[in-house]
Amino acid sequence: MKNHLLREARLKKGWSQQQLADFAGISVSTVERAERGEPLRIDSIQRLCECLDRTPEELGLLKNEDRIEGKEREALADLTNHLNTTGLWDDDVLSRGIAACQDLFFGGHPFEVEAILPLYCHHTTLLARQPSPFQKKAARLASQAYLLACELLADRENFGAAEQAGKQAFIYGEIADDTNLQVASLIGLGNIGFHRRLSQMALRAYQKAISLLDKATPLLRGRTYAGIAEVYAMRGQFQESMRAMGLPMSIFP
Repeated sequence: MKNHLLREARLKKGWSQQQLADFAGISVSTVERAERGEPLRIDSIQRLCECLDRTPEELGLLKNEDRIEGKEREALADLTNHLNTTGLWDDDVLSRGIAACQDLFFGGHPFEVEAILPLYCHHTTLLARQPSPFQKKAARLASQAYLLACELLADRENFGAAEQAGKQAFIYGEIADDTNLQVASLIGLGNIGFHRRLSQMALRAYQKAISLLDKATPLLRGRTYAGIAEVYAMRGQFQESMRAMGLPMSIFP
């Protein structure tokens, strides 16, 4: 459903979509998505509200389904408090905590994730670094946490820190002996290289991912081939790009 409230507020200022994007410090595609009624990240919502001097509700940006329910906040707070007070390994608590962080991030609430994700990275890496009966489980969760950190930092265009998080995700994916986590980490690193216009870095990451694809899921295989096709195109290697683009078709006919 189109967001007429935002469009009317913009037109009342006499602004085009591009002007609103410039004044708010966001991309014009974000403004277009908002006016189509698509969900936005919380920081984009805040910038639009500040620019137009309206509340999220007045701009039609915060619908009931976009809110974080009080119970979800309380549950996440309980998990975080458990880790802070006990300092003990609890596979279920950490799994649920990281899953909650993923839900918050992909639901458009990165600020909440930024505040608590380092805690989960810390607790999982403590045991992931040392040989123990819990090492592989801890490493798997650590890899998931660093993968999320990589996405969060890349979203903020803090590419240096995102690259370091991606490398940590890959290392812990190796310790966990989880090929899918390793490939996902390499896709993240390849994506960072692509956006930084570092084609050699991106190419190396995707080529390494391809060497692991025999044990990866079809979805990750498709994402890897699509990613390396983009890198080849950026490098002007159009024949290789077309060949790579055709490979996902063999995976998803």
